[in-house]
Amino acid sequence: MTDVLRNRALSSPERVALRFLLDGELREQSLDYAELDHLARAAAAVIQQRCSAGDRVLLMYPPGVDFVVAFFACMYAGVISVPAYPPDPSRPTRTIPRLQEMASDAKPVAVLTSSAAIGLRGFLEEHAPELSALPWIVTDELPTGAEDCWVERSPHADDVAFLQYTSGSTGAPKGVVLSHGNLLHNSQAIRHAFHLSEDTVAVSWLPPYHDMGLIGGLLQPVFAGFPVVLLSPLHAIERPMRWLEAISRYRATVSGGPNFAFDLCVRKSTAHERAGLDLSEWRLAFVGADTVRPETLRRFAEAFAPAGFTSASLYPCYGLAEATLLVAGAIRRREPLIRRFDRTALIDGIASDPADTEESVERVSTGQACLGTVVEIRDPDTGRPCPDGRVGEICVHGPGVAQGYWERPVLSADVFPTDGQGRRWLRTGDLGVTLDGELYFVGRAKDVVVLQGVSHHPQDLENTAERVGHLLRVGSGAAFSVGPDGDEDLVLVYEIVRGKEATAEDLEAESERVRTALLAEHGVRLSELVLIRSGSIPKTSSGKIQRQATKMLYEAEALDQVVPLT
Repeated sequence: MTDVLRNRALSSPERVALRFLLDGELREQSLDYAELDHLARAAAAVIQQRCSAGDRVLLMYPPGVDFVVAFFACMYAGVISVPAYPPDPSRPTRTIPRLQEMASDAKPVAVLTSSAAIGLRGFLEEHAPELSALPWIVTDELPTGAEDCWVERSPHADDVAFLQYTSGSTGAPKGVVLSHGNLLHNSQAIRHAFHLSEDTVAVSWLPPYHDMGLIGGLLQPVFAGFPVVLLSPLHAIERPMRWLEAISRYRATVSGGPNFAFDLCVRKSTAHERAGLDLSEWRLAFVGADTVRPETLRRFAEAFAPAGFTSASLYPCYGLAEATLLVAGAIRRREPLIRRFDRTALIDGIASDPADTEESVERVSTGQACLGTVVEIRDPDTGRPCPDGRVGEICVHGPGVAQGYWERPVLSADVFPTDGQGRRWLRTGDLGVTLDGELYFVGRAKDVVVLQGVSHHPQDLENTAERVGHLLRVGSGAAFSVGPDGDEDLVLVYEIVRGKEATAEDLEAESERVRTALLAEHGVRLSELVLIRSGSIPKTSSGKIQRQATKMLYEAEALDQVVPLT
Protein backbone atom coordinates (compact mmCIF):
# COMPACT_ATOMS: atom_id res chain seq x y z
CA MET A 1 0.00 0.00 0.00
CA THR A 2 2.99 2.33 0.57
CA ASP A 3 4.09 1.78 -3.03
CA VAL A 4 0.56 2.61 -4.21
CA LEU A 5 0.58 6.00 -2.50
CA ARG A 6 4.14 6.79 -3.59
CA ASN A 7 3.28 5.99 -7.22
CA ARG A 8 0.15 8.16 -7.11
CA ALA A 9 2.19 11.03 -5.65
CA LEU A 10 4.55 10.74 -8.60
CA SER A 11 2.01 10.18 -11.37
CA SER A 12 -0.85 12.42 -10.15
CA PRO A 13 0.66 14.74 -7.54
CA GLU A 14 -2.02 17.44 -7.70
CA ARG A 15 -5.01 15.11 -7.89
CA VAL A 16 -7.17 15.42 -4.75
CA ALA A 17 -6.86 12.34 -2.55
CA LEU A 18 -9.32 13.33 0.18
CA ARG A 19 -11.48 16.11 1.53
CA PHE A 20 -12.54 16.27 5.16
CA LEU A 21 -15.65 18.28 6.02
CA LEU A 22 -14.61 20.04 9.23
CA ASP A 23 -18.17 20.94 10.21
CA GLY A 24 -19.79 17.99 8.45
CA GLU A 25 -21.17 20.34 5.80
CA LEU A 26 -19.33 23.11 3.94
CA ARG A 27 -15.93 23.81 5.55
CA GLU A 28 -13.38 21.44 4.06
CA GLN A 29 -9.71 20.54 4.39
CA SER A 30 -8.17 18.71 1.45
CA LEU A 31 -4.95 16.90 0.56
CA ASP A 32 -3.68 15.92 -2.86
CA TYR A 33 -1.53 12.80 -3.33
CA ALA A 34 1.75 14.74 -3.19
CA GLU A 35 0.76 16.43 0.08
CA LEU A 36 -0.42 13.17 1.65
CA ASP A 37 2.82 11.44 0.67
CA HIS A 38 4.97 14.36 1.87
CA LEU A 39 3.27 14.59 5.28
CA ALA A 40 3.33 10.81 5.75
CA ARG A 41 7.08 10.67 5.00
CA ALA A 42 7.77 13.54 7.41
CA ALA A 43 5.81 11.86 10.21
CA ALA A 44 7.42 8.51 9.38
CA ALA A 45 10.88 10.01 9.80
CA VAL A 46 10.03 11.19 13.33
CA ILE A 47 8.48 7.82 14.17
CA GLN A 48 11.61 6.02 12.97
CA GLN A 49 13.73 8.16 15.32
CA ARG A 50 11.61 7.08 18.29
CA CYS A 51 10.54 3.53 17.38
CA SER A 52 11.95 0.38 15.81
CA ALA A 53 10.52 -1.62 12.93
CA GLY A 54 7.75 -3.91 14.18
CA ASP A 55 6.96 -1.81 17.26
CA ARG A 56 3.31 -1.13 17.96
CA VAL A 57 2.11 2.46 18.18
CA LEU A 58 -1.31 3.62 19.33
CA LEU A 59 -3.14 6.03 16.99
CA MET A 60 -5.27 8.41 19.05
CA TYR A 61 -6.87 11.00 16.77
CA PRO A 62 -10.29 12.43 16.14
CA PRO A 63 -11.56 11.63 12.63
CA GLY A 64 -9.83 13.75 10.02
CA VAL A 65 -6.80 14.35 7.85
CA ASP A 66 -4.28 13.86 10.67
CA PHE A 67 -5.44 10.29 11.25
CA VAL A 68 -5.02 9.41 7.56
CA VAL A 69 -1.51 10.88 7.50
CA ALA A 70 -0.53 8.99 10.66
CA PHE A 71 -1.81 5.67 9.36
CA PHE A 72 0.25 5.92 6.18
CA ALA A 73 3.20 7.25 8.19
CA CYS A 74 3.20 4.06 10.26
CA MET A 75 3.37 1.92 7.12
CA TYR A 76 6.14 4.14 5.73
CA ALA A 77 8.05 3.80 9.03
CA GLY A 78 7.67 0.03 9.28
CA VAL A 79 5.82 0.12 12.62
CA ILE A 80 2.50 -1.58 13.40
CA SER A 81 -0.33 0.86 13.96
CA VAL A 82 -3.12 0.25 16.45
CA PRO A 83 -6.07 2.55 15.59
CA ALA A 84 -8.10 3.47 18.67
CA TYR A 85 -11.17 5.53 19.42
CA PRO A 86 -10.08 8.57 21.45
CA PRO A 87 -11.53 8.32 24.98
CA ASP A 88 -14.56 10.46 25.72
CA PRO A 89 -13.88 12.64 28.80
CA SER A 90 -17.62 12.80 29.48
CA ARG A 91 -17.87 8.98 29.63
CA PRO A 92 -14.58 7.70 31.08
CA THR A 93 -16.03 4.51 32.53
CA ARG A 94 -17.35 3.46 29.11
CA THR A 95 -14.40 4.40 26.92
CA ILE A 96 -11.25 4.05 29.05
CA PRO A 97 -11.43 0.29 29.87
CA ARG A 98 -11.44 -0.79 26.22
CA LEU A 99 -8.49 1.49 25.48
CA GLN A 100 -6.57 0.08 28.43
CA GLU A 101 -7.28 -3.50 27.37
CA MET A 102 -6.09 -2.77 23.83
CA ALA A 103 -2.90 -1.20 25.11
CA SER A 104 -2.27 -4.03 27.56
CA ASP A 105 -2.59 -6.52 24.70
CA ALA A 106 -0.66 -4.67 21.98
CA LYS A 107 1.99 -3.18 24.29
CA PRO A 108 2.58 0.00 22.25
CA VAL A 109 5.86 1.86 22.67
CA ALA A 110 4.34 5.26 21.83
CA VAL A 111 1.11 7.15 21.19
CA LEU A 112 0.64 9.15 17.99
CA THR A 113 -1.75 12.07 18.16
CA SER A 114 -2.42 15.58 16.86
CA SER A 115 -2.08 19.00 18.42
CA ALA A 116 -5.88 19.10 18.64
CA ALA A 117 -5.98 15.89 20.71
CA ILE A 118 -2.81 16.16 22.82
CA GLY A 119 -4.97 17.40 25.70
CA LEU A 120 -6.15 13.83 26.16
CA ARG A 121 -2.78 13.05 27.72
CA GLY A 122 -3.66 15.11 30.79
CA PHE A 123 -7.06 13.44 31.01
CA LEU A 124 -5.44 10.00 30.82
CA GLU A 125 -2.93 10.92 33.51
CA GLU A 126 -5.79 10.65 35.97
CA HIS A 127 -7.77 7.78 34.43
CA ALA A 128 -5.10 5.66 32.69
CA PRO A 129 -1.65 6.77 33.89
CA GLU A 130 0.09 3.89 32.11
CA LEU A 131 -1.02 5.38 28.77
CA SER A 132 -0.20 8.94 29.73
CA ALA A 133 3.32 7.79 30.69
CA LEU A 134 4.10 6.51 27.18
CA PRO A 135 5.97 8.80 24.76
CA TRP A 136 3.49 10.91 22.77
CA ILE A 137 4.34 12.05 19.24
CA VAL A 138 2.40 14.96 17.74
CA THR A 139 2.44 14.32 14.00
CA ASP A 140 1.04 17.63 12.73
CA GLU A 141 3.80 19.75 14.31
CA LEU A 142 7.01 18.57 12.66
CA PRO A 143 10.26 20.39 11.89
CA THR A 144 10.80 21.64 8.36
CA GLY A 145 12.63 19.10 6.23
CA ALA A 146 11.74 16.17 8.50
CA GLU A 147 10.88 14.05 5.46
CA ASP A 148 14.54 14.17 4.37
CA CYS A 149 15.43 11.89 7.29
CA TRP A 150 12.96 9.20 6.29
CA VAL A 151 14.51 5.78 5.61
CA GLU A 152 12.49 3.96 2.96
CA ARG A 153 11.27 0.48 3.84
CA SER A 154 9.78 -2.10 1.49
CA PRO A 155 7.40 -4.31 3.46
CA HIS A 156 6.82 -7.92 2.42
CA ALA A 157 3.31 -9.28 1.85
CA ASP A 158 3.39 -11.22 5.15
CA ASP A 159 4.63 -8.28 7.24
CA VAL A 160 2.05 -7.00 9.72
CA ALA A 161 0.47 -3.70 8.60
CA PHE A 162 -1.76 -2.98 11.59
CA LEU A 163 -3.80 -4.53 14.39
CA GLN A 164 -7.57 -4.23 14.00
CA TYR A 165 -9.10 -4.58 17.46
CA THR A 166 -12.54 -6.08 17.52
CA SER A 167 -14.52 -6.34 20.73
CA GLY A 168 -17.05 -8.96 19.68
CA SER A 169 -19.84 -9.52 22.19
CA THR A 170 -17.98 -10.51 25.35
CA GLY A 171 -14.47 -10.52 26.74
CA ALA A 172 -11.47 -8.33 26.11
CA PRO A 173 -10.78 -6.81 22.66
CA LYS A 174 -8.84 -9.05 20.29
CA GLY A 175 -6.25 -7.71 17.86
CA VAL A 176 -6.79 -9.07 14.34
CA VAL A 177 -3.37 -9.32 12.68
CA LEU A 178 -3.65 -7.88 9.17
CA SER A 179 -0.72 -8.02 6.77
CA HIS A 180 0.20 -5.82 3.83
CA GLY A 181 -0.81 -8.74 1.60
CA ASN A 182 -4.23 -8.91 3.26
CA LEU A 183 -4.80 -5.21 2.56
CA LEU A 184 -3.72 -5.37 -1.06
CA HIS A 185 -5.81 -8.44 -1.85
CA ASN A 186 -8.98 -7.17 -0.20
CA SER A 187 -8.54 -3.76 -1.81
CA GLN A 188 -8.34 -5.45 -5.19
CA ALA A 189 -11.41 -7.58 -4.35
CA ILE A 190 -13.41 -4.48 -3.38
CA ARG A 191 -12.38 -2.62 -6.53
CA HIS A 192 -13.43 -5.61 -8.63
CA ALA A 193 -16.75 -6.20 -6.83
CA PHE A 194 -17.75 -2.53 -6.73
CA HIS A 195 -16.50 -1.74 -10.27
CA LEU A 196 -14.43 1.17 -8.95
CA SER A 197 -12.16 3.34 -11.11
CA GLU A 198 -10.45 6.72 -11.08
CA ASP A 199 -13.79 8.21 -12.15
CA THR A 200 -15.42 7.07 -8.90
CA VAL A 201 -16.28 9.64 -6.22
CA ALA A 202 -16.83 8.38 -2.67
CA VAL A 203 -18.28 9.77 0.54
CA SER A 204 -17.53 8.15 3.89
CA TRP A 205 -18.75 9.04 7.37
CA LEU A 206 -17.68 5.69 8.86
CA PRO A 207 -15.33 5.62 11.89
CA PRO A 208 -11.75 5.35 10.58
CA TYR A 209 -10.79 3.09 13.50
CA HIS A 210 -12.63 0.05 12.17
CA ASP A 211 -12.41 -2.09 9.05
CA MET A 212 -15.24 -0.64 6.97
CA GLY A 213 -14.30 2.97 7.60
CA LEU A 214 -10.53 2.43 7.49
CA ILE A 215 -10.08 -0.05 4.64
CA GLY A 216 -13.22 0.77 2.67
CA GLY A 217 -13.36 4.50 3.38
CA LEU A 218 -9.68 5.52 3.48
CA LEU A 219 -7.42 2.91 1.88
CA GLN A 220 -9.64 1.87 -1.01
CA PRO A 221 -9.79 5.38 -2.55
CA VAL A 222 -5.99 5.60 -2.52
CA PHE A 223 -5.67 2.07 -3.91
CA ALA A 224 -8.10 2.67 -6.79
CA GLY A 225 -7.10 6.31 -7.33
CA PHE A 226 -10.36 8.18 -6.75
CA PRO A 227 -11.19 11.07 -4.37
CA VAL A 228 -13.11 10.56 -1.14
CA VAL A 229 -15.08 13.07 0.90
CA LEU A 230 -14.88 12.34 4.63
CA LEU A 231 -17.00 13.56 7.50
CA SER A 232 -16.92 12.73 11.18
CA PRO A 233 -19.27 9.97 12.31
CA LEU A 234 -20.30 12.28 15.16
CA HIS A 235 -21.58 14.84 12.64
CA ALA A 236 -23.37 12.14 10.63
CA ILE A 237 -25.08 10.56 13.64
CA GLU A 238 -26.01 13.99 15.00
CA ARG A 239 -27.77 14.81 11.71
CA PRO A 240 -27.83 11.87 9.26
CA MET A 241 -28.87 14.08 6.37
CA ARG A 242 -25.35 15.52 6.34
CA TRP A 243 -24.21 12.23 4.87
CA LEU A 244 -26.74 12.34 2.04
CA GLU A 245 -26.22 16.05 1.47
CA ALA A 246 -22.51 15.36 0.93
CA ILE A 247 -23.37 12.62 -1.57
CA SER A 248 -25.66 15.04 -3.38
CA ARG A 249 -23.24 17.99 -3.29
CA TYR A 250 -20.16 16.09 -4.48
CA ARG A 251 -22.08 13.87 -6.94
CA ALA A 252 -20.74 10.77 -5.19
CA THR A 253 -21.11 7.43 -6.95
CA VAL A 254 -20.32 5.12 -4.01
CA SER A 255 -21.06 5.31 -0.29
CA GLY A 256 -22.67 3.18 2.38
CA GLY A 257 -22.65 1.88 5.92
CA PRO A 258 -24.40 -0.40 8.39
CA ASN A 259 -28.12 -1.09 8.23
CA PHE A 260 -28.91 1.35 11.05
CA ALA A 261 -27.53 4.31 9.07
CA PHE A 262 -30.09 3.82 6.32
CA ASP A 263 -32.83 3.56 8.94
CA LEU A 264 -31.67 6.78 10.57
CA CYS A 265 -31.80 8.67 7.28
CA VAL A 266 -35.43 7.71 6.79
CA ARG A 267 -36.49 8.46 10.35
CA LYS A 268 -34.55 11.71 10.71
CA SER A 269 -35.47 13.39 7.42
CA THR A 270 -38.51 15.21 6.12
CA ALA A 271 -40.06 15.04 2.66
CA HIS A 272 -38.92 18.63 2.13
CA GLU A 273 -35.30 17.78 2.96
CA ARG A 274 -35.35 14.75 0.67
CA ALA A 275 -36.72 16.81 -2.19
CA GLY A 276 -33.65 19.04 -2.01
CA LEU A 277 -31.25 16.16 -2.73
CA ASP A 278 -29.92 14.78 -5.99
CA LEU A 279 -28.88 11.16 -5.45
CA SER A 280 -29.08 10.16 -9.11
CA GLU A 281 -25.29 9.59 -9.36
CA TRP A 282 -25.21 7.30 -6.31
CA ARG A 283 -24.78 4.01 -8.16
CA LEU A 284 -23.58 1.76 -5.32
CA ALA A 285 -24.96 2.02 -1.79
CA PHE A 286 -23.30 -0.77 0.17
CA VAL A 287 -25.10 -2.09 3.24
CA GLY A 288 -23.18 -4.34 5.59
CA ALA A 289 -21.43 -4.77 8.98
CA ASP A 290 -24.59 -6.22 10.57
CA THR A 291 -27.85 -7.91 9.66
CA VAL A 292 -29.29 -6.34 6.50
CA ARG A 293 -33.01 -5.89 7.09
CA PRO A 294 -35.39 -6.16 4.13
CA GLU A 295 -37.73 -3.52 5.52
CA THR A 296 -34.84 -1.08 5.82
CA LEU A 297 -33.98 -1.47 2.14
CA ARG A 298 -37.59 -1.01 1.09
CA ARG A 299 -38.17 2.06 3.26
CA PHE A 300 -34.97 3.77 2.16
CA ALA A 301 -35.55 3.14 -1.55
CA GLU A 302 -39.11 4.43 -1.30
CA ALA A 303 -38.24 7.48 0.81
CA PHE A 304 -35.42 8.69 -1.45
CA ALA A 305 -36.84 7.76 -4.84
CA PRO A 306 -37.98 11.40 -5.36
CA ALA A 307 -34.29 12.38 -4.98
CA GLY A 308 -33.29 10.11 -7.85
CA PHE A 309 -32.20 7.10 -5.79
CA THR A 310 -33.01 3.66 -7.21
CA SER A 311 -33.30 0.41 -5.27
CA ALA A 312 -30.95 -1.26 -7.78
CA SER A 313 -28.17 0.84 -6.25
CA LEU A 314 -28.50 -0.99 -2.92
CA TYR A 315 -25.64 -3.44 -2.47
CA PRO A 316 -25.99 -5.84 0.49
CA CYS A 317 -22.65 -7.38 1.43
CA TYR A 318 -21.02 -9.54 4.07
CA GLY A 319 -17.62 -9.15 5.66
CA LEU A 320 -15.68 -8.95 8.90
CA ALA A 321 -12.35 -7.74 10.26
CA GLU A 322 -10.95 -11.28 10.47
CA ALA A 323 -11.21 -11.46 6.66
CA THR A 324 -9.77 -7.91 6.30
CA LEU A 325 -13.17 -6.56 5.19
CA LEU A 326 -15.19 -7.85 2.23
CA VAL A 327 -16.12 -11.55 1.91
CA ALA A 328 -19.18 -11.52 -0.35
CA GLY A 329 -21.25 -8.96 -2.23
CA ALA A 330 -24.44 -8.75 -4.24
CA ILE A 331 -24.61 -8.53 -8.00
CA ARG A 332 -24.12 -4.88 -8.88
CA ARG A 333 -27.08 -2.88 -10.23
CA ARG A 334 -29.54 -5.63 -9.36
CA GLU A 335 -32.54 -5.21 -7.11
CA PRO A 336 -31.75 -6.69 -3.67
CA LEU A 337 -32.61 -10.39 -3.62
CA ILE A 338 -34.94 -11.04 -0.69
CA ARG A 339 -36.26 -14.54 -0.02
CA ARG A 340 -38.86 -15.87 2.36
CA PHE A 341 -38.10 -19.00 4.35
CA ASP A 342 -40.22 -21.19 6.56
CA ARG A 343 -39.48 -19.88 10.08
CA THR A 344 -39.60 -23.24 11.88
CA ALA A 345 -37.54 -25.00 9.23
CA LEU A 346 -34.91 -22.25 9.30
CA ILE A 347 -34.60 -22.60 13.07
CA ASP A 348 -34.11 -26.34 12.50
CA GLY A 349 -31.34 -25.57 10.01
CA ILE A 350 -33.16 -25.93 6.69
CA ALA A 351 -33.85 -23.06 4.28
CA SER A 352 -37.11 -24.00 2.60
CA ASP A 353 -39.98 -22.13 0.99
CA PRO A 354 -42.84 -21.37 3.40
CA ALA A 355 -46.26 -22.92 3.02
CA ASP A 356 -47.77 -19.93 4.80
CA THR A 357 -46.54 -16.36 4.51
CA GLU A 358 -47.41 -15.67 8.15
CA GLU A 359 -45.10 -18.49 9.23
CA SER A 360 -42.13 -17.12 7.32
CA VAL A 361 -39.11 -14.88 7.79
CA GLU A 362 -37.20 -12.85 5.22
CA ARG A 363 -33.48 -12.88 4.60
CA VAL A 364 -31.44 -10.71 2.21
CA SER A 365 -28.86 -12.25 -0.11
CA THR A 366 -25.35 -10.90 0.41
CA GLY A 367 -24.36 -12.24 -2.99
CA GLN A 368 -21.36 -14.26 -4.00
CA ALA A 369 -17.83 -14.68 -2.68
CA CYS A 370 -15.51 -11.90 -3.77
CA LEU A 371 -12.41 -12.24 -5.91
CA GLY A 372 -10.07 -15.03 -4.77
CA THR A 373 -12.25 -15.94 -1.77
CA VAL A 374 -13.88 -19.28 -1.02
CA VAL A 375 -16.97 -19.44 1.21
CA GLU A 376 -18.19 -22.75 2.61
CA ILE A 377 -21.11 -23.48 4.90
CA ARG A 378 -20.00 -26.13 7.40
CA ASP A 379 -21.62 -28.11 10.17
CA PRO A 380 -20.46 -26.31 13.35
CA ASP A 381 -20.02 -29.63 15.18
CA THR A 382 -18.41 -31.88 12.57
CA GLY A 383 -16.76 -29.26 10.36
CA ARG A 384 -18.09 -31.00 7.26
CA PRO A 385 -19.46 -28.96 4.34
CA CYS A 386 -23.24 -28.54 4.24
CA PRO A 387 -25.26 -28.96 1.06
CA ASP A 388 -27.16 -26.04 -0.45
CA GLY A 389 -30.15 -25.11 1.69
CA ARG A 390 -28.65 -26.37 4.95
CA VAL A 391 -27.78 -23.78 7.62
CA GLY A 392 -24.27 -23.97 9.06
CA GLU A 393 -21.28 -21.88 10.05
CA ILE A 394 -19.89 -19.51 7.43
CA CYS A 395 -16.23 -20.44 6.85
CA VAL A 396 -13.87 -18.41 4.66
CA HIS A 397 -10.58 -19.13 2.89
CA GLY A 398 -8.50 -16.78 0.77
CA PRO A 399 -5.75 -14.16 0.74
CA GLY A 400 -7.90 -11.80 2.80
CA VAL A 401 -8.07 -14.12 5.83
CA ALA A 402 -6.04 -12.61 8.66
CA GLN A 403 -2.98 -14.23 10.22
CA GLY A 404 -4.81 -14.67 13.54
CA TYR A 405 -5.24 -12.75 16.79
CA TRP A 406 -2.27 -10.90 18.25
CA GLU A 407 -0.47 -12.96 20.92
CA ARG A 408 -3.38 -15.45 21.21
CA PRO A 409 -2.14 -18.71 19.71
CA VAL A 410 -4.78 -20.98 21.24
CA LEU A 411 -7.72 -18.82 20.16
CA SER A 412 -6.12 -18.28 16.75
CA ALA A 413 -5.75 -22.03 16.20
CA ASP A 414 -9.47 -22.46 16.92
CA VAL A 415 -10.79 -19.53 14.85
CA PHE A 416 -8.20 -19.76 12.05
CA PRO A 417 -7.65 -23.54 11.62
CA THR A 418 -5.38 -24.96 8.91
CA ASP A 419 -6.69 -27.82 6.75
CA GLY A 420 -4.80 -30.85 5.48
CA GLN A 421 -3.53 -28.86 2.49
CA GLY A 422 -2.02 -26.14 4.68
CA ARG A 423 -4.74 -23.62 3.84
CA ARG A 424 -5.83 -21.22 6.58
CA TRP A 425 -9.59 -20.95 7.09
CA LEU A 426 -11.66 -18.53 9.12
CA ARG A 427 -14.49 -19.84 11.29
CA THR A 428 -16.68 -16.74 11.48
CA GLY A 429 -19.10 -17.88 14.17
CA ASP A 430 -21.88 -16.66 11.87
CA LEU A 431 -24.70 -18.88 10.68
CA GLY A 432 -25.52 -18.78 6.99
CA VAL A 433 -26.90 -20.73 4.08
CA THR A 434 -26.15 -20.82 0.36
CA LEU A 435 -28.84 -21.13 -2.28
CA ASP A 436 -28.26 -20.90 -6.03
CA GLY A 437 -24.71 -19.72 -5.38
CA GLU A 438 -25.74 -16.83 -3.11
CA LEU A 439 -24.95 -16.37 0.58
CA TYR A 440 -27.65 -15.55 3.12
CA PHE A 441 -26.66 -14.44 6.61
CA VAL A 442 -28.90 -16.12 9.20
CA GLY A 443 -27.48 -14.94 12.52
CA ARG A 444 -24.71 -15.22 15.10
CA ALA A 445 -24.36 -18.76 16.47
CA LYS A 446 -23.73 -17.57 20.04
CA ASP A 447 -26.72 -15.18 19.95
CA VAL A 448 -29.33 -17.87 19.19
CA VAL A 449 -32.09 -17.69 21.80
CA VAL A 450 -33.10 -21.07 23.25
CA LEU A 451 -36.49 -21.24 24.96
CA GLN A 452 -37.73 -24.53 26.35
CA GLY A 453 -35.39 -26.40 24.04
CA VAL A 454 -36.48 -24.52 20.89
CA SER A 455 -34.04 -22.17 19.10
CA HIS A 456 -34.99 -18.73 17.80
CA HIS A 457 -32.93 -16.18 15.90
CA PRO A 458 -32.87 -12.98 17.99
CA GLN A 459 -33.24 -10.59 15.07
CA ASP A 460 -36.59 -12.19 14.17
CA LEU A 461 -37.89 -11.61 17.71
CA GLU A 462 -36.53 -8.06 17.67
CA ASN A 463 -38.11 -7.31 14.29
CA THR A 464 -41.52 -8.37 15.59
CA ALA A 465 -41.14 -6.22 18.70
CA GLU A 466 -40.11 -3.17 16.68
CA ARG A 467 -43.03 -3.54 14.30
CA VAL A 468 -45.65 -3.28 17.06
CA GLY A 469 -43.80 -1.16 19.62
CA HIS A 470 -44.41 2.55 20.07
CA LEU A 471 -41.45 3.34 22.33
CA LEU A 472 -38.72 1.05 20.96
CA ARG A 473 -35.78 2.61 19.14
CA VAL A 474 -35.39 0.68 15.87
CA GLY A 475 -32.17 -1.32 15.61
CA SER A 476 -31.27 -0.66 19.24
CA GLY A 477 -32.48 -3.72 21.09
CA ALA A 478 -31.35 -7.18 22.15
CA ALA A 479 -33.29 -10.40 22.69
CA PHE A 480 -31.80 -13.13 24.88
CA SER A 481 -32.78 -15.88 27.27
CA VAL A 482 -31.95 -16.16 30.96
CA GLY A 483 -32.27 -18.98 33.44
CA PRO A 484 -31.22 -22.64 33.56
CA ASP A 485 -31.42 -24.87 30.47
CA GLY A 486 -34.94 -26.11 29.90
CA ASP A 487 -36.47 -23.32 31.97
CA GLU A 488 -35.33 -20.21 30.14
CA ASP A 489 -37.15 -16.87 30.14
CA LEU A 490 -37.18 -14.42 27.21
CA VAL A 491 -35.95 -10.91 27.92
CA LEU A 492 -35.96 -7.95 25.54
CA VAL A 493 -33.82 -4.90 26.28
CA TYR A 494 -34.50 -1.82 24.15
CA GLU A 495 -33.45 1.77 24.05
CA ILE A 496 -36.40 4.14 24.28
CA VAL A 497 -36.95 6.41 21.28
CA ARG A 498 -34.75 9.48 21.72
CA GLY A 499 -36.64 12.33 23.38
CA LYS A 500 -39.54 10.10 24.53
CA GLU A 501 -40.73 9.76 28.11
CA ALA A 502 -43.21 7.27 29.47
CA THR A 503 -45.40 6.65 32.48
CA ALA A 504 -45.64 3.29 34.22
CA GLU A 505 -48.90 2.75 32.33
CA ASP A 506 -47.15 3.48 29.01
CA LEU A 507 -44.44 0.92 29.79
CA GLU A 508 -46.96 -1.73 30.73
CA ALA A 509 -48.98 -1.09 27.56
CA GLU A 510 -45.78 -1.38 25.48
CA SER A 511 -44.90 -4.67 27.18
CA GLU A 512 -48.36 -6.03 26.47
CA ARG A 513 -48.20 -5.07 22.78
CA VAL A 514 -44.85 -6.79 22.35
CA ARG A 515 -45.86 -9.79 24.47
CA THR A 516 -49.01 -10.37 22.37
CA ALA A 517 -47.14 -10.12 19.06
CA LEU A 518 -44.33 -12.48 20.12
CA LEU A 519 -46.80 -15.09 21.32
CA ALA A 520 -48.89 -14.85 18.14
CA GLU A 521 -45.98 -14.89 15.66
CA HIS A 522 -43.35 -17.01 17.38
CA GLY A 523 -45.21 -18.93 20.07
CA VAL A 524 -42.93 -17.57 22.80
CA ARG A 525 -43.77 -15.82 26.04
CA LEU A 526 -41.99 -12.58 26.91
CA SER A 527 -40.85 -12.56 30.51
CA GLU A 528 -39.66 -8.96 30.65
CA LEU A 529 -39.28 -5.90 28.42
CA VAL A 530 -36.64 -3.53 29.77
CA LEU A 531 -36.47 0.00 28.39
CA ILE A 532 -33.14 1.79 28.77
CA ARG A 533 -31.88 5.27 27.99
CA SER A 534 -31.15 6.14 24.37
CA GLY A 535 -27.51 5.52 23.48
CA SER A 536 -26.83 3.17 26.40
CA ILE A 537 -27.08 -0.30 24.83
CA PRO A 538 -23.65 -1.94 24.35
CA LYS A 539 -22.38 -1.88 20.77
CA THR A 540 -19.19 -2.89 19.02
CA SER A 541 -16.94 -0.23 17.51
CA SER A 542 -18.70 -0.85 14.17
CA GLY A 543 -22.18 -0.33 15.62
CA LYS A 544 -23.30 -3.94 16.11
CA ILE A 545 -25.50 -4.68 19.10
CA GLN A 546 -23.61 -6.68 21.74
CA ARG A 547 -26.35 -9.05 22.86
CA GLN A 548 -24.18 -11.06 25.25
CA ALA A 549 -22.78 -7.91 26.86
CA THR A 550 -26.34 -6.59 27.22
CA LYS A 551 -27.34 -9.85 28.89
CA MET A 552 -24.42 -9.55 31.33
CA LEU A 553 -25.48 -6.00 32.26
CA TYR A 554 -29.06 -7.19 32.74
CA GLU A 555 -27.99 -10.00 35.04
CA ALA A 556 -25.78 -7.58 36.99
CA GLU A 557 -28.69 -5.10 37.24
CA ALA A 558 -26.40 -2.51 35.65
CA LEU A 559 -28.58 -1.32 32.75
CA ASP A 560 -29.46 2.39 32.54
CA GLN A 561 -33.21 1.80 32.84
CA VAL A 562 -35.85 4.38 32.03
CA VAL A 563 -37.51 5.78 35.12
CA PRO A 564 -41.26 6.13 34.45
CA LEU A 565 -42.89 9.51 34.87
CA THR A 566 -45.07 9.91 37.93
